[in-house]
Amino acid sequence: MGNIVTTIKRFLSNKNTITILGVLLGIVVLYIGYNYRVDQAIDTTAEKTIEALKAQDVQISAEQESVIKQRVVSAIKEQANNNIQNSSSLMNTADV
Repeated sequence: MGNIVTTIKRFLSNKNTITILGVLLGIVVLYIGYNYRVDQAIDTTAEKTIEALKAQDVQISAEQESVIKQRVVSAIKEQANNNIQNSSSLMNTADV
């Protein structure tokens, strides 16, 4: 038991190890934070779409709200993919 504690203390006292762990932790935090913000923005967009339909006196069930949210998510992802493809094609034509 004493050897394990000593090994862990030595491992964590190494500056390079702490730097690598810190960078990895930072990347994980950024990834989680980015995904949270993107999901939050998509949910807000879907809710605004549903509110706009309800403002026009359209009757929407809970199942239909779910379908609308799924369609909004897929439309946003498709638009993002198109933007990525368009920007890469711009880079390819600029090299010619």
